[in-house]
Amino acid sequence: MFRIIPYLSGKKYTFATFALLVSGLIFFGGCEVKEPFLPVYDADLVIPILDRKNTLMELINKDTTVLKSSTDPSSLGLLYYEDVKPLAPVLVQDKLVMNPIGVHTAVQTGTISINDPEPIQSNISVVKLVPQAQGVDSIIFPAISNKSITQNLDRIEQFSVATFESGTFRLTFTNNNGVAITINSIDFKNAYTSQVIPQLQSSVPLTINSGASGQKDFNLTGATLVDSMIIEMVVSSPGSGLSFVQLPPNAGTSVDARIINFSVEEVRAVLPPQDPVFIDSTIALDDSTFLREIVIKEGSLVFEVRNYLDVGLTAVFTFNNLKDPSNNAFTANFNLTRRGTTGDRQTVSVSSLHDYRIVSLVTGQLTNKLSYSVRLTPNATTDPRSLRKDDSMAVNIDMTDLILQSLDGRVKPTQLDFQATPIPLQLGSLSNFNASTLKFDKFLVEMFVNSSSTEQLRFAGKIRGKNRNTQATVNIPSTVLSGNPGTTQQIILSETELINFINTFATAPPDSIIFEYNAVLNPNYLTGKIEDSDSIYGTGHISTPLTMGMGNGRFVDTSEINMQEANKEQLDQLQSASITLIIENHLPMAINFNAVLLNEFGDTTMYIPPRYAPNSDTLKIRGGTVSPTTKRVTAPAVDSVTIFMKADEFLQFSRSKSIRSYIKMNTSLPAVAPVSFYTSDYIKIRGFGAVKYRVKP
Repeated sequence: MFRIIPYLSGKKYTFATFALLVSGLIFFGGCEVKEPFLPVYDADLVIPILDRKNTLMELINKDTTVLKSSTDPSSLGLLYYEDVKPLAPVLVQDKLVMNPIGVHTAVQTGTISINDPEPIQSNISVVKLVPQAQGVDSIIFPAISNKSITQNLDRIEQFSVATFESGTFRLTFTNNNGVAITINSIDFKNAYTSQVIPQLQSSVPLTINSGASGQKDFNLTGATLVDSMIIEMVVSSPGSGLSFVQLPPNAGTSVDARIINFSVEEVRAVLPPQDPVFIDSTIALDDSTFLREIVIKEGSLVFEVRNYLDVGLTAVFTFNNLKDPSNNAFTANFNLTRRGTTGDRQTVSVSSLHDYRIVSLVTGQLTNKLSYSVRLTPNATTDPRSLRKDDSMAVNIDMTDLILQSLDGRVKPTQLDFQATPIPLQLGSLSNFNASTLKFDKFLVEMFVNSSSTEQLRFAGKIRGKNRNTQATVNIPSTVLSGNPGTTQQIILSETELINFINTFATAPPDSIIFEYNAVLNPNYLTGKIEDSDSIYGTGHISTPLTMGMGNGRFVDTSEINMQEANKEQLDQLQSASITLIIENHLPMAINFNAVLLNEFGDTTMYIPPRYAPNSDTLKIRGGTVSPTTKRVTAPAVDSVTIFMKADEFLQFSRSKSIRSYIKMNTSLPAVAPVSFYTSDYIKIRGFGAVKYRVKP
């Protein structure tokens, strides 16, 4: 007894290699002499070789990875392709981000405080009006007309120079000259420059009786006063006629000048502590996202104060609703030196805001604001400094690289992008398969998606298929995931769109199905909570029954031949053979087959069938008769094929390293109408051979 069993190595039984496997069952299923026969000389033998029935059930039992049979009573035994793969999950993780927060503002000094100026008092002696009054107690006071008098006033101690925003310079004159006087005009001058101070001028006469007082007010708005001033007056008096008047010891005109009800816009002085300048404001985190609480996972904060004043500055900064890990409002304190010095800029940095929280200041209410306050207090000085009301202090706040750990509130609809999930269709060596026409009767793709978030998610996208020649897409319909963690939701795809999609691949199936999808977080703008540990996950199911039509399907496959030495020796002893196969094909598909044997260099060593008469170039097997209604085989086709081989061809067969098979397939119904493959479909082969065999003594 002997066997001729070439072994085809390394093949996976999948849909695209389906016809190849069927052909293997026909042509390489094994040749076995039915009864022992040991000739001792060369002889012509007619022996039975093969009597075998192979069903498709046996085929799929070799590998049930993707080829399965239906257990549904309505389609019992129908072969179908199925693959289930997990979709690339989306972990929220670092996708929960917040826009950088930046505030760059400046605030002016505003009101300037100075020590209240003391009254300026001076006495203009009567001698400046009547020189002959020098050293006397009484005098006949002569009439005076427009007498010019100049008097240096006492120095102001409270400032060196000041420009007033408002205020009153009040002059009170007391007449101790013994006669009435009229002050016709008054001018104040800068004692350092002799320039007239425009706001301290008057040409309105002021008449003051003897022993009485008179008052004149000047508006200080815009006036710049220095600490040393000169007063110039033009004075007239009717005199005492012919009468003597008694002169008091302090005879003259006393001057009392006061600065009252004033505000200063610029000053140089030894300054007292200034009133604090406050900034109470908010930063909009987002115009559409409102929160009860945000927990920060990553981020940094930089707070900077710049002092452009000529005085030192104390700054206190508070984020009212930014809480540190100990639940304290974030606060920072600064002491800055005067402008132009090393310490006129101070910065506080928080390199990690991990576990900091932004909370609503009103429990239960939503907010989209970050509230902060800044108190800036210019310091007192011990030496003269210059200060203007529009001198500024700058505040810069920057929160960057903000990644959130959780957000409790109402987040604006936000798109989350997913990584595409490719699912290779395990349809064999697709680069070696094509057809003139390929029609599928049904193609099913299902998506089962879940979310661990309580927020709703709107899920959408597309499914893309491709092979070397064709690409096509089908839409994943927009579906709102419920926001109930642990609840799996099925994404329903249109059957019509799916069958149109798969039949776009008219000459070869797609080699992969790629899920490209995205989700919109909180599409209906509801209140909820999302955390960085939340995820969106699921599976993609691809299923199609083997109900299809194929026109001129062509498949090329190369397999190694691993033959045992004992089998090689038996082949070498064959002188010639004619092998006849009677094939009963209960498959809904006709198969044409031919092959070549290859040596280790890939060169052709032999054709199968051998290319000489009476062999045909191709072995042709008709498909079974199929009902157009049920798409099932109703009657098998029976064909008889004979292959003639010579001794040198057996030698080539035993020495060959691989076989390259060329298979052509056509389903049985006209117009490439779909047919169905069932586990009960079969190929039955009976064979006998006329063999000339040499037995070595």
